[in-house]
Amino acid sequence: MAEIGAATAYTHALERLRLTTRRRRIGASALAVLLILLLIPSTRHAIERVLHIRGTLTGSACNQGSGGATVTRNTMAIVATPDGDGYLLMRDDGGVFPYGDGVGYGSAAGSIQTITTSMAMTPSGKGYWLVERRGMVWAYGDAGCYGGTYDLGANDIVGIAPTASGAGYWLLEQDGGIWPFGDAVNHSYGGLGGHSPQLTDIVGMAATPDGNGYWIVEANGGVWPFGDACGCGSAGGIQLAAPITAVITPLGTGQGYFLIGGDGGVFAYGTATEYLGSWAGRIPGNDVVGAAMTLLGHGMYFARGMGQVVTLGDGGSYQ
Repeated sequence: MAEIGAATAYTHALERLRLTTRRRRIGASALAVLLILLLIPSTRHAIERVLHIRGTLTGSACNQGSGGATVTRNTMAIVATPDGDGYLLMRDDGGVFPYGDGVGYGSAAGSIQTITTSMAMTPSGKGYWLVERRGMVWAYGDAGCYGGTYDLGANDIVGIAPTASGAGYWLLEQDGGIWPFGDAVNHSYGGLGGHSPQLTDIVGMAATPDGNGYWIVEANGGVWPFGDACGCGSAGGIQLAAPITAVITPLGTGQGYFLIGGDGGVFAYGTATEYLGSWAGRIPGNDVVGAAMTLLGHGMYFARGMGQVVTLGDGGSYQ
């Protein structure tokens, strides 16, 4: 009897060992398949979006206003994700559309008072701000609400730039006026509002890497430095094929910037010395409305008003 019991126990142990081995093989195979899928960018991005916690898809209006804007649904801005492996597009109706590994934390579509004109991502990449023409600010993800210019007398806000800490931002008026909020109040270095003759063709701004200065850019290529921003040059006085529509800064601690023309032309200044190419003369309608850098600064994304994105260098296409 003891021998029969021992044989039965041995048989059960052998079966358990076989079952465990089979489970391990199945687990290893499943892991291998998952790893292979993760190596395929489109599949990886889909998995990331599925795993993303939808509870973060909320936002806040940082000042008062209500819906009713007349919109065209044209693309107005683009921001790249922290790893440069994706981007988000913003339309004038406040809609936000993620591509690649971009994550949409919400949008202002259907709630805006005036059209949305600009967008900025938080330093962590886990949130963003949208700003309307009248200066109403919308915050999503880990973006904080610090106020806006709605009903404060500002008109035609065309840009927003976060401070280095992400605990504040500057709003830029089309005449070059600067409105600081949050800890940007302690880092306000002036603006062009009230200058004579008054400027009305300001298109954007970019902060220096340390956040202690910024550049304000005109459509004619003029560049105005404030704080510790370098006067590294401008395209002012050059016969441009199309107006400047965006300014972006390369990563790192250096001081420099790229000016981007509506035709996709690229003008580099200061430490923004790497030649990444140009789309000048190859974009019908000259409708580039925004630009962003890839992770290592070896490529760019250009957003067109119709929603198409074209790339330079190591910029990937995710549409």
